[in-house]
Amino acid sequence: MAHALVVKNDPATRETTVPGVYAAGDVTSPPSPLQSVALAAASGAAAAYFVNHALATEDAEAELAALAGGATRR
Repeated sequence: MAHALVVKNDPATRETTVPGVYAAGDVTSPPSPLQSVALAAASGAAAAYFVNHALATEDAEAELAALAGGATRR
């Protein structure tokens, strides 16, 4: 049997050991008889959620920093 590629990732967020890089589907866990298309799709949906969350948080932090930097005191 061939060895399967498994990408190390946080099982909760699917983020890999490379910040900002996410993994989903069959590469996120070792092969097992329980793998299915539905589980791979669910893994992809979870990864997409956390990618969106990371990008939205980054945008919000940038906006807040811009507002704080442009604030004037009276």
